[in-house]
Amino acid sequence: MGVSLCIFFTPRRGSFMRLSVSGAMQGASSLGVFLGKLVRGVVFGAASPFFDRVCVACGAHAEDLPICKRCADGISFLKGELNIYNKRHYRRLFSAVSYDGPVPALIKGIKYSKRRDAELLLDLLIRDELLANFSEIDAVVAVPSDPFRFFMRGYNPAGVIASHVAKRLRKPLLMRAVTKRRTPPQVGLSLAKRKENVRGAFYRPYLFPNDVEGRHILLVDDVETSGATLDNCAMVLKRSGAGVVDALTLARAL
Repeated sequence: MGVSLCIFFTPRRGSFMRLSVSGAMQGASSLGVFLGKLVRGVVFGAASPFFDRVCVACGAHAEDLPICKRCADGISFLKGELNIYNKRHYRRLFSAVSYDGPVPALIKGIKYSKRRDAELLLDLLIRDELLANFSEIDAVVAVPSDPFRFFMRGYNPAGVIASHVAKRLRKPLLMRAVTKRRTPPQVGLSLAKRKENVRGAFYRPYLFPNDVEGRHILLVDDVETSGATLDNCAMVLKRSGAGVVDALTLARAL
């Protein structure tokens, strides 16, 4: 007595129509529902098979995953690079969007929720014309999480963004170029406290080969607020011999 599993998708990405189980298990509708959600979880990279079509920013129904139309319309895309008036260890800074409207909730969804549809969200936020500014880079480096936060989340939010950028640029992602000591969270700290909090927090792990020497590096983080995190991380890269360091963040607080 056989079992057949039929899955139907519409051509548009993210449109799941129906899943049916026939044969000996035709009556097991609950299993069919579970398998349907499991397949959707695999397709969209969700951490859980119980994946819902809801906006990551506001929780409303999202016809096109992972964000509803109202929140998508509220995103302010940035053009051009930030002028670095103060001397920093990175040469240029570009950011995809302004850190306002639905963007804080979107980034919080990447950082703290267990949703894993980040690739779809990053496709929306990081446009091709932004990445065109980095055609000359040699490699991509993510601003690292400290080991405790990495353990608790199971991933590095900046690493998710950096991996996405590296794939689209077709450049290597250097995983061990910089590491970080445990520090208090930056959230809620004043500008002066932010700078003090990350001073000396980053270092090169000398047990691994130096992959950055003489290379043009793109340093990636989620949000730029004071620039202190990027600058301290870029300083380590420059001291490790990196030729040029440019920076890219998903969002910038204006």
